[in-house]
Amino acid sequence: MIKRRRFILSFSMIVLIMLLAIQPAIPAHAAVVATGGTVSYDGNYTIHTFTTSGTLEVTTGGPVTILVVAGGGGGGSGVPTSYQGGGGGAGGLIYVASEELTTGSKTVTIGNGGASNTNGQDFVFNSHTAIGGGKGGSASVGATGGSGGGGAHNQYNGGAGTSGQGYAGGKPGGANSSGGGGGAGEIGNTDGATQGGDGLQYSISGTPTDYAGGGAGSPTGTAGTGGGGATGGGNGTANTGGGGGGANSNGGAGGTGGSGIVIIRYQTNDNTPTPTNTNTPTNTPTNTPTGTNTPTDTNTPTSTNTPTSTNTPTPTITFTPTATNIYSGIQWADGSVTVNEDIREVIEVLLLDEIPPEAQSNVYATTNISGEGDFWNVSIVNLVGVSPPYDTWDLETNGVWSSFVECVIVEEEPYYICEYYVMPSEGGSETLRFPWKTGYSAQYGIMGVHTGAQMVPGSSAVDFVGGDDYGTNIMPPQVVAVADGTITSVCSDGVSMAIRVDGGPVTLAYFHFETGQTFSEGQIIKQGQVLGTLKKGPFSGSKCGWAAQLSDSYHLHFVFMPTTPGYLEIGGCVLNLSTEHFVCNGTTYQELALIPNGGGVSNPGNPGSPGTPGTVSVGGSHIWDGIVNAIVTLNTETISQYLPTPSPIMGYVITKVNLVILAIFNIFMAVYLTGLSGSFLLIVLGGIIYLELQLLTVMIVAGIARVIL
Repeated sequence: MIKRRRFILSFSMIVLIMLLAIQPAIPAHAAVVATGGTVSYDGNYTIHTFTTSGTLEVTTGGPVTILVVAGGGGGGSGVPTSYQGGGGGAGGLIYVASEELTTGSKTVTIGNGGASNTNGQDFVFNSHTAIGGGKGGSASVGATGGSGGGGAHNQYNGGAGTSGQGYAGGKPGGANSSGGGGGAGEIGNTDGATQGGDGLQYSISGTPTDYAGGGAGSPTGTAGTGGGGATGGGNGTANTGGGGGGANSNGGAGGTGGSGIVIIRYQTNDNTPTPTNTNTPTNTPTNTPTGTNTPTDTNTPTSTNTPTSTNTPTPTITFTPTATNIYSGIQWADGSVTVNEDIREVIEVLLLDEIPPEAQSNVYATTNISGEGDFWNVSIVNLVGVSPPYDTWDLETNGVWSSFVECVIVEEEPYYICEYYVMPSEGGSETLRFPWKTGYSAQYGIMGVHTGAQMVPGSSAVDFVGGDDYGTNIMPPQVVAVADGTITSVCSDGVSMAIRVDGGPVTLAYFHFETGQTFSEGQIIKQGQVLGTLKKGPFSGSKCGWAAQLSDSYHLHFVFMPTTPGYLEIGGCVLNLSTEHFVCNGTTYQELALIPNGGGVSNPGNPGSPGTPGTVSVGGSHIWDGIVNAIVTLNTETISQYLPTPSPIMGYVITKVNLVILAIFNIFMAVYLTGLSGSFLLIVLGGIIYLELQLLTVMIVAGIARVIL
């Protein structure tokens, strides 16, 4: 049996040798032949550079290296004496180390960098479209783009970047400053407040060159490497895709974004091109094996399009999260708290088996843990716009989903069982009050209505400010629960704390508590209870929020969902999200005004409800009351200038008698004309509303509006 095996082996070797002897040599890979753009050479490589639109005519196809950089976003303009503009985001960057290019005409579309307050234009080569950079904010958030624009003055968020092309713009990192634009290599402000995000360096042109850097914020800051514009409205560098610099608060224009570029490179001898730079944007792994003609260790030629493991190393991929690849494993960011490995592994399985519907990446962080004995709750946040090593992020800007899991210790492996918290079907109050103690006033923050937190999609935010030098009637630093509800997420990082509350009329979040508060996941809170104490003085570097304020000041960053589209009804007042003004009992409160808390509540679920019993509702707790008040005020101002000054009581009695007689006559005519039908009821209802409004007008003019009818 052994001799037979040796014979078969020897015969096989002879056949193999004969086949090798008669096999014709495999022809070398033909070099790419193409025309178009500006042609240059780097050793054995041919380079086609496009700075204007055109066509690459490919006569002979083959592997090429591609770089496409879009136009940078324009910097945000300044608003005199108040707002600095955000830095423009870099143009989107696409780098392909090796791609098989077929014969034919390949269209190249070249745009421009964005002017002040304008996004950059897209650049296109073949099937690759690089997205123009987002404009910097101007009294607004930064725009989304290839890389996002930086947020304007103080608290506006940066815009998001495009996955695989660039990063988000920065949020202002301190008082009287704006955020740097995002770059192809990092988020704006990564290297410090107002700093533009750095771009990436490639040698595809034959010279190491940085591309796609973010524009600097204002009033100080450094542009990102890769052509970002300088602070104070500097322009981005041409043909780099750098974002324009943000303007200072002097009304000036933001800088223009740098134009982009398209470069195609290939080897012109018989060898397969070797990419000149394998650096790719860190948020998009590239795994494209490149076939070669190099013989294997056995000297057996391989097919030109079938790479083998002996001659083409397969790149080792370190998974980097993208918004479209959230199923390939969990990446843990540097959380504000650390949980043990056993419980974290169980949570990973849960996140992969039951992916949260709102999750947009596979990057998560733990932000708090509470419990005792065998039962523990862990707050988790899903993050976007972060890059390895995932240690720079904050809840307001980067958190897109937050909740907590309930874990119980068991005796057998895996020693923990964890499940998502499920809100009870009932519970929570129907009304909203102001979040500070009754009898005190809070200053309405200078930012007015601004962007809320990403973890509460569609939310807005306002700031309520207090401090030692604001007077004796200013709100104390204690935060009061606006409504009943359940704490569904806690962020605690040793610097400050924040909580999310669900189960009330709308989702709410409270930011900037002093560290050390006794919040716990699943905690039931009641309207009016004191939740905790606000943090005094400025602070930054916190994953749970930051504040630019005086050392003796404090403020609540209050995040909310509108109670009705365009409005928040709270504390007996109505906040118009468009005008950014509160209206309380007929009085309008703008930014920096002191808003009194009289203890009133608003019921957004019943906008037609009356005001306080025994009083006339004028511009009070609901939108309906505001409409009635506007009509009454108009009638009062129109009529009162023509009326004499009668005795208030006599005027009221005479008017009441006249209106009753008129009402009886109107009802008789309605029955006569329509019968007892639906139209009759509508006429009667309209008549009653009209007559009551007229009576209210007379009452107010007469000064007896508190008489109970």
